[in-house]
Amino acid sequence: MVTQIVNECYRPLVQGLLRAQKGKLSINMAGTLTEQLARYGYHEVLNGLRRLAKRGSVEFLGSAKYHAFLPLLPAAEVRRQIMLNNRVNRHYFGNAYRPKCFFSPEIAFSARLAKEVRNEGFASMLVDEVGYNGTLQAVPHDRLFALPRLADFALVPRSRRLSEYFGQAYARSLTTLNPYLEAEFSGKKYMASAIDGETFGHHRPGMEKVLYAMLRRHAEKLVTVSELVACAREREEREFLPCTWSSDPEAVRNGIPYQRWNHPDNPIHRMQWDFTRLALREIGKLDPKKPATKKARRELDAGLNSCHYWWASARPWWSLEMLERGAWHLHETLAHHPDVSSASKRRARKLYDTIIHQGFDWQRTGYVRKLNEMAEPWRTVPLRVRTPAHWFNQIVLEFESEMRQAARNLEYEKAAMWRDAVIRLRKGFDVYDVVHAVDQLHAVRTIPAAESFLTRKKHPKFAQEHYLPVGAKVLERERRKLEKGRG
Repeated sequence: MVTQIVNECYRPLVQGLLRAQKGKLSINMAGTLTEQLARYGYHEVLNGLRRLAKRGSVEFLGSAKYHAFLPLLPAAEVRRQIMLNNRVNRHYFGNAYRPKCFFSPEIAFSARLAKEVRNEGFASMLVDEVGYNGTLQAVPHDRLFALPRLADFALVPRSRRLSEYFGQAYARSLTTLNPYLEAEFSGKKYMASAIDGETFGHHRPGMEKVLYAMLRRHAEKLVTVSELVACAREREEREFLPCTWSSDPEAVRNGIPYQRWNHPDNPIHRMQWDFTRLALREIGKLDPKKPATKKARRELDAGLNSCHYWWASARPWWSLEMLERGAWHLHETLAHHPDVSSASKRRARKLYDTIIHQGFDWQRTGYVRKLNEMAEPWRTVPLRVRTPAHWFNQIVLEFESEMRQAARNLEYEKAAMWRDAVIRLRKGFDVYDVVHAVDQLHAVRTIPAAESFLTRKKHPKFAQEHYLPVGAKVLERERRKLEKGRG
């Protein structure tokens, strides 16, 4: 897997950035990734990143070495994860590694974590825009933010829409991206995108070309995070809500910001975190110099990665294999150390067995599917059923507009995606989609953007074939309401 991603993403990305000469990026290298690249001999990638950093084209961000979910860990473990990450990256990147901004894995945020990060010497950290007030696209992009009593520590909100343009490959050319950028950046504004680096070439083949084109075309507008912090004069003090880069706005407002890692109604999550706390507590009692403790600590580090909690959410993501792997690492942390009490070892074995038994039970009985439906019950009802016909038809028009625009830009894969989305909506098959097509539409445009279905005189043939019937009386009534609203 490392070889595949190096060849599809890391190697060509670094080479492309070295050739670009223009533009700037901020990059997070988790210490475990840095170590893997070194272990498998990909020193040209590491050397290239070091050259880019020395040239000023790349700014390294700080993070947690083992991709741990930091807001739910004790302060001592947060500090340790940051320290280990800094140590590894300084070893391989030398003085080129001077992080000033912090990237929390999953962009997971809490006020307590922000305080710990600032105490570790960082000047800023990324936070998702949903933390501003529990809604999307509400944060003003003409200022930075700071928590009360942490005025010297900047919060930099990440734009989900801009990130989706890259992450979901909605913009496969500057022809598509530029109109959006021009609309969003009227006046003195900034916008931060934060996505997986593997988007470019691995997850989304060809997207690296869009990145290079943007570096050439918009180089003078691109800054690193620390440069943004340095030049942004206005900073508003306000509380930010706990959140992650995938938190559902409603869940944030309801006080469940980490629903995919620690949902209060998920018994597997509760057992995972009981297990985590047990392992952390017991490892803290052991002599760190003993070989057995060092081995146990390596198992715990692997068990603290955020992935197995995420795959246990079943809202909608689920993997029994990842569930078992995380639980086994936590079990092995305690199982073989001679100084761990028999009671703690028995407790660890019971937690492991119960987690695995519960996971198999959920999978056998179909409860995983039920959990997904319980999380968002509206998704089990087709859009054509739960919306008025004229609303549905407006959505069809929006999709049709995106389809034709993509085809004009020679983005035929995207055009086919929008075409198929209309067909699935009309047939009611949208209930089977993990990511709803209308969510994708919201990510790329403000609705309505197309001409109104209620007032349009001439309708595209493709759209007409997929409209829901609207009675003449209903149509006239809605038209009058629209006109009255305009007045």
